[in-house]
Amino acid sequence: MSTQATLDRCLRLIRLLSRIPRHSVEQLAKILSTSRRSIYRYIETLESVGYTIDKDYRSNPYISIPQNGGEDHHIIPLAENLHRIRQHEILKDIRFALEHEVQVSISGYHNSQNQVSGLRVVEPRSLSTDEAYLLAYDTHKQGIRNFKLSRIDDLEVLETPIQFPDPMETLDLFGFSGDESEALTVELELSHFAKQILIEEYPAAESYIWPIDHSDRFRFSTVVYGLPGIGRFVMGMCMDIRVIQPPALKEYMIIRAKKILTQLDQ
Repeated sequence: MSTQATLDRCLRLIRLLSRIPRHSVEQLAKILSTSRRSIYRYIETLESVGYTIDKDYRSNPYISIPQNGGEDHHIIPLAENLHRIRQHEILKDIRFALEHEVQVSISGYHNSQNQVSGLRVVEPRSLSTDEAYLLAYDTHKQGIRNFKLSRIDDLEVLETPIQFPDPMETLDLFGFSGDESEALTVELELSHFAKQILIEEYPAAESYIWPIDHSDRFRFSTVVYGLPGIGRFVMGMCMDIRVIQPPALKEYMIIRAKKILTQLDQ
């Protein structure tokens, strides 16, 4: 089942748990066309994002609402935690795919420029330490990519086992792979804002940033194996970043800028 379908059931379950008459777990499973085990899992998910689930004298579960909460009190945590519910389910599906070594499909992925891509079939490799990023092999682009979980609209675990072996190349911070002969040393000067965005997008980059003396700016230096990854980031923050090296990155930026201007003139 896709994450979106699971989220829809969670929302229906919230409504059922917030109303009278109350239902048993068996009744909830029948209403939502799912299993008792799934109902218990959904309840666990709701509790993990802040809902208080109690039981009445018949052991029927319900959402506990404070006496001063008002009739629509349950809408408040719903609005605040809707995104967290989705992320919790996506993370559980990714863990399952990693454990069973199967592919997943990602739909509605938002990049750093808020452009939304279509369906992608990927093979999960690992989660970042903070579980904010998925490292996976993109079967269409045939390469390793980093996916930020908060930018995934929907994810579905597939039955297809992993088909592509792990690449032997080293990965850079931006998800591009290569060997030492393809390595490029990149050095950037960042504003405070650019530094914060870089760390948010690529947490591991923090280890490669240091302040410039007597300045409110920062230096970032790392090795990359492809210009598109670092190039996309610099293009999106071009007013807050100065490229120090390599010349190839500057040339890449000029070419990209010319293409954008050409498209605007059409």
